[in-house]
Amino acid sequence: MIDFRAPDNQTRSGRRWNPDAVAIAALVLTLVFFYWGFWVGRSYISDDTLMEYYPGVNYFAKSIQAGRFPLWFPGVRDGLPFYSDPQVTVFYPPQWLLISFVRDGRLPFLVYQRYMVLHYMLGGLFMYAFLKRVKLSPIAALTGALVFCLSGFASLRISCFVIMQVYVWLPLQLLCVHRLTSGEGRCAWLALVGAMALSLLAGHQQTTVYCWYLVIAYWLYRCYCLRRDQGGGWQPAIQQVAGKDAPKLVGTFILVLGLSAIMVVPAAENWLHSGRPRQSFETVADMSLPYDQLLTLLVPNFFGESQFTNSPVAFWGFDPRSPNVIHNSFGNGPTGYWLYWEFGAYAGQIFWVALLLILFNWRNIEHRRMVGFFLVTWVVAIWFMLGHYGGLFQTLYYTLPGVSLFRVPAKMASVATFATAMLIAYLVDLLRQRIRTLCWWPAFFPAAACACLTLALFFGGEHLPAGLHRLDRLNWARQETSSALAVAAICACAVVGAVRIHQPWLRLVCLGSLLVVTVADFHHAYGDFQRGGASPDRFFPETNLFLPLLKDDREQSGPSRFGQISDNRLHEEVAMFQNLPYFHDFLEAPDGYTSFYLDTVAGFQSITNEDAKIAIQNIKLAAIRDAPSHYVLGTTTNAFPRAKFFARVRHYDSITALRGALERNEIDWHSDAAVRELPAVDLSQGDRQSPEAGGIDEVRFESITSESYSVSYNLSRPGIIFVSQTFYPGWVTDNERVKLIEVFGAFQGLVIPEAGQGRIVVRFSPSILWRSLAISIFSLAITLSLVTFGRWSQDSECDRGRLVVGAPLVE
Repeated sequence: MIDFRAPDNQTRSGRRWNPDAVAIAALVLTLVFFYWGFWVGRSYISDDTLMEYYPGVNYFAKSIQAGRFPLWFPGVRDGLPFYSDPQVTVFYPPQWLLISFVRDGRLPFLVYQRYMVLHYMLGGLFMYAFLKRVKLSPIAALTGALVFCLSGFASLRISCFVIMQVYVWLPLQLLCVHRLTSGEGRCAWLALVGAMALSLLAGHQQTTVYCWYLVIAYWLYRCYCLRRDQGGGWQPAIQQVAGKDAPKLVGTFILVLGLSAIMVVPAAENWLHSGRPRQSFETVADMSLPYDQLLTLLVPNFFGESQFTNSPVAFWGFDPRSPNVIHNSFGNGPTGYWLYWEFGAYAGQIFWVALLLILFNWRNIEHRRMVGFFLVTWVVAIWFMLGHYGGLFQTLYYTLPGVSLFRVPAKMASVATFATAMLIAYLVDLLRQRIRTLCWWPAFFPAAACACLTLALFFGGEHLPAGLHRLDRLNWARQETSSALAVAAICACAVVGAVRIHQPWLRLVCLGSLLVVTVADFHHAYGDFQRGGASPDRFFPETNLFLPLLKDDREQSGPSRFGQISDNRLHEEVAMFQNLPYFHDFLEAPDGYTSFYLDTVAGFQSITNEDAKIAIQNIKLAAIRDAPSHYVLGTTTNAFPRAKFFARVRHYDSITALRGALERNEIDWHSDAAVRELPAVDLSQGDRQSPEAGGIDEVRFESITSESYSVSYNLSRPGIIFVSQTFYPGWVTDNERVKLIEVFGAFQGLVIPEAGQGRIVVRFSPSILWRSLAISIFSLAITLSLVTFGRWSQDSECDRGRLVVGAPLVE
């Protein structure tokens, strides 16, 4: 589907070098240079990529290599579904290529980092192909592709790589839409369906939805333009788009959702069991782009850099009103360093030059419709990023499907960045044409704006905002603004040279220098973010002071969890980092950094009755901090075994009442199993019954796999066998008489209806997986049938590629 053909008005005769080959080589080499540290292992992944995605991919890859599909993961959060975590991307085809690189049960992090860089290259190639398809020159396509891969959104999202894993498929989707609406029929449509499905399976549904907004808008825009070109007014064109094209568009999206059902449906179930469906508007609108952060679109590091880069000035431009910042201050003031990349949407000084030259030379632009479309797209995307500060987000929150599902409106920077890359590419193509009447002087406006800001920083004195009254911040802002001024001035001079110089080779030098300065601009802005970092071996070591002891205890005593205690309270990180269990199968912990936090487990872990939490969560061994930077491995005395028998229960009408009773220590949790659903067996007299003469209640737990375990019992009376593992739909027993219920508001309980002995095998076999697989297979059959047996007409520019019977295509 990738088309690298030159525009129609160009000829290849007499050329010694293929310009597309040269441009693609330059693109690849520039990306290798920019991300070289990650490729060779001098720089390391960080933040979400380090703490969540890499551990999850490691567990996935080693599990598949061992011959087991990972449905459930018992290692963190008291156990949770693994396959249905969308950000682990179990069903994303490119990720399966990593399986062959697993060595000794571990995926080398350098392999994963190269996998990331290859995705950037893939996105750059798709962007180049799309720009060539809309008839731009190789140098214009190269510039747009580099802006797509190096601008603030892309450069900073390496810390949250699953977003980029989605984003790289956006230009391919638009390329397919363009081909489809240009009459290329079944192949274009099939490629579009595949690209959309890959975007959805890639793991970050918010980015997918935001990108799909652009795909939908571009599809409708193309259909409208083509129908207008056929003749008639705008009203008939809109009616035809609404009546004929829009239904085909909707049908395509429904089919893509059906193809991806194997991931989408289980993920939706997982999402519904977390606290996310009940998020308030304030929570969803958190991390909106504040107005003062619009300044970073001109001076990207005006407010400092992320603290991870050891910058002389840590990022201080976070939103102090953000609940996320307030709740994570840890008593030491706001720590909103992550907003550095959440707010990152810088597209280079070249963007402002492009914006102004386009506006002042509107009549000279050949493809005004296309440029106008992406100009409006950029304005709307930036407005959306403002979130609850801008007003648009509030309106769309209640009217546009998908908006209310996701937090952080600032992630709409994905669409804004794509629009800027398109506008910059059109500017370069406009300069390449060397139009004599081109108005070039507005190119100096960005430099003038930076100059005025520099003067204000040097002479503004007490009138400057309070944050700049600190000398280190002020000096940093002056330095960064001066750098932006220099880059903007060089860009303007390159534009003047491209317009005024007559010699073709000198004009080419000016355009090339504009490209080089743009890359240097991004490197200055975000180069530090691509360097340094701590090796993942520090966070997920092969050996650790406690690991051998924990492994020996697991082998001798059976499964138990490892906790971390400081000031007599459970903490997530004291002596070990989170998510270490993804690398060591014998290690289980009550904490973890995961995409979804099951609501029941979160509610249980929020209580402050530490003794009950330690006992019920089966925390037998704990790293206890008894002095700063000094830890000892201790054994808890009240911890339940993994499976424990209760002869009596206490019933509560709501989970709130149950948690409250645990909080106030009103439940004798050593002897009483607290439930919300009364079992069919009468256990009300369990406290008055004693074991039969000579009888001893015995329970033995055995872990079979991560997805299954067995419980052998010899009981003198009916009761509940409590199992310290998260209660979740999909767990089933091999005995129809033994019912599985929720105990203590979050855990599993096996109701034993009568005294005696036996063995129960419990497996995680989610029926929703098989139902969703059936939907995906059915949708695939429909797709192949439409492509193979459908009648594709070839009538007109807009109608070419129309499937006559039932296909979701442009009609």
